[in-house]
Amino acid sequence: MSYKHTALIAGVILLFVGYFLLTTNLLSKSVSDRAGIADLSFYLVSGFPAFQQMVLFPQGYEGSGHITFGVITRILYALDPENVIKPDYVRPFTTVPFPTNIYTYLDSAFLEYGWIGVFILPFILGLALTLLYLSLNKKPSILKFFMNALLGTCIVQSLGVNRFGATDIWMWMVVLAIIQTALKLGFRLPCSNRMHGPDPDMRMS
Repeated sequence: MSYKHTALIAGVILLFVGYFLLTTNLLSKSVSDRAGIADLSFYLVSGFPAFQQMVLFPQGYEGSGHITFGVITRILYALDPENVIKPDYVRPFTTVPFPTNIYTYLDSAFLEYGWIGVFILPFILGLALTLLYLSLNKKPSILKFFMNALLGTCIVQSLGVNRFGATDIWMWMVVLAIIQTALKLGFRLPCSNRMHGPDPDMRMS
């Protein structure tokens, strides 16, 4: 690893540490013995033992609705609230040994699809994100750039919760797709009336 890469990683770590220190102080979290850097470690590592507790006692997490593809479930719930359970992203607390309700992004995959979901869904997700990134490199666009940025945010948060099925993520993708489509149409429409080559009806006098 080069010095440049080491400096970049160190800068990112310092940025995250500074962010958590600032938010901990500004929001006055009731974490007492977990503040600042300790609070950062809590969000980074508590999901793994919590997920283990979920695997051992899955019956305590039933009834929260389908949240792996939460955005679709929310749409179905809006259309048929009597037969569709509204997805609840807030999990019950467990002790690891301190209280936490952060179970990593694999919690919904395990509860809804079992161990098959734990292995298959991350593979499909990784393949899709890789193809999207390669497509961005091959043929860049504003939409692909922001889609990679949004999904990259989901990856960063995957140690805590599943953001891939969150409504706001897909809402922004739809908005950006509409904006890019409108911009393309706006730039192409004036060009549609242009004549390519000489006008066949024009005659030299």
